[in-house]
Amino acid sequence: MRFRAASRITKNIQRFPRATKAYWHLHLCRRVGTSGPKKSESHGLPSLAARPIEVDPGKYRFSLCVGIVRYALIVSFGLANLPMQVIHGQADAQAEHTVWVGPSARKSTEASWESEQPISVFRGSIKQFDAQELVLLDAGSGQLTRIESSRIDRVEFDWPTQDARRFAELVSQHEYEQAVRALDAALKSGVPRWQQRFLVAAAVRCLDAIDSQSSAGILFLNLAATDPPPMLYADIPLAWTARETSAAVASKATEWLASSQETAQLLGASWLLFGANGEAAQAALEKLRTSSNPTVAALAQTQYWRTVPPPQTLQRLPEWLELIETLPQPLRIGPTEFVADRLMRIGESDLAIGYWVRIASLHPERYHRAALALKTAQELLKRNDRQDEAERLTPWIEELSPP
Repeated sequence: MRFRAASRITKNIQRFPRATKAYWHLHLCRRVGTSGPKKSESHGLPSLAARPIEVDPGKYRFSLCVGIVRYALIVSFGLANLPMQVIHGQADAQAEHTVWVGPSARKSTEASWESEQPISVFRGSIKQFDAQELVLLDAGSGQLTRIESSRIDRVEFDWPTQDARRFAELVSQHEYEQAVRALDAALKSGVPRWQQRFLVAAAVRCLDAIDSQSSAGILFLNLAATDPPPMLYADIPLAWTARETSAAVASKATEWLASSQETAQLLGASWLLFGANGEAAQAALEKLRTSSNPTVAALAQTQYWRTVPPPQTLQRLPEWLELIETLPQPLRIGPTEFVADRLMRIGESDLAIGYWVRIASLHPERYHRAALALKTAQELLKRNDRQDEAERLTPWIEELSPP
């Protein structure tokens, strides 16, 4: 986690010295004509995350797809609807959680690598965390603090049950298939409703990591039905980079696009944007850009960038970066993946490397996406005859790879 990464910053910079905030921002400024960073700015990079695992796509398809229905029922109709006091339990009542809160009105900053806007830290026991607000109880004073959910950048807590801890351990060890199988027990173990949402979001990441996007989408839509906080929409399995849509995903995406639910439409439009249903997908994104759900509207807006012709990329880049900076920190990963991929494909290798590294640095908890970004940066370095810099990333990758 990046707020605990201070001990690794120096080591990471030594491995990849050119991927610093000042270097990449200055290079970007040369390209788009803005002012460079101030000399007083810090140049640290947090640590990266581990790479994804490779799985035979047919090996787990049946068990995962059958199990996903069970998980969906649990999330939509089972534990998630129990009264809060029943599933909190005595242990959770005494738990202390840490919450990082961004400003009430986010705006872009001159230096886009690290937010220069103030971050407030609150501690207490989370009693509610949904799409609208986070409610935090101060154990000493008994005072309740209510914070708008869109301002939450990060929460830190310990899982209160053994089954939930086991699930989290499997995810952290990149045992993604086993983690999905352990989700049922974790959800049934008595964790509070807001933590159930985090469990399901992590399972969505696991399914995405083993290329089960259809199952990941199904599970995320059930999560969306439980009124999750905006930060968990970072795990919605959208298509951000240039990749081929499989027949299975295209079939499911067609169903999603025809749905009356906006989140399903967003998923469907994302995977069908380039293909036979591209016109309908583009129309859906145009409509969703004005959604009453600000998270869906922001994601639809950034997904719509994919329709911009490649020759217009550098012209539109300042606009894109400015909008990214207004998003909650977790939601920036997808749009930044698009920016990095687009820059790579138009031949702006230095800029692309910088943004791939940024993804891995600022989103280490999303293991497979962070690792893929890091490996893509390494390949670009090799392709540009920068072998020394590429090799410096190898120990970093090995350190964070599955055993």
